[in-house]
Amino acid sequence: MKKILITGAAGFIGLHLAKKLSGYCKVDLIDNFFRAKKDSEFKEIIKKKNVNFINYNLLKKIKIKKQYDYIFHLAAIVGVNNVISKPYDVLDKNFKILENIIQFSLKQKRLKISIKNYWQNTINPLIYVKKII
Repeated sequence: MKKILITGAAGFIGLHLAKKLSGYCKVDLIDNFFRAKKDSEFKEIIKKKNVNFINYNLLKKIKIKKQYDYIFHLAAIVGVNNVISKPYDVLDKNFKILENIIQFSLKQKRLKISIKNYWQNTINPLIYVKKII
């Protein structure tokens, strides 16, 4: 069974991606609920036996020891108030999150996704999800 990591898993896209992939894969979900909330849909999905939730702040170096086949990075500092009131801070933190994800990804021996794979499927990302399942 393929192992998937989804960052920003409590957000709209992360949650729906997790719902789709959890029927076919082992899925680890990362979120710190900075903007999202642990609603009933999220609580329901983390009850599945092949889904694991990790409450983690991605501004810190990622210390997860697992190996993943695919990583879907959907986490970011968002919100109009944040962007308007502290735009440089938001940008700086989002770059730090991305840097941490890239550093973590470089340590993954099984990882099958690449920037090329992603950009080829930006028109319809569901094509890429279908390739996984």
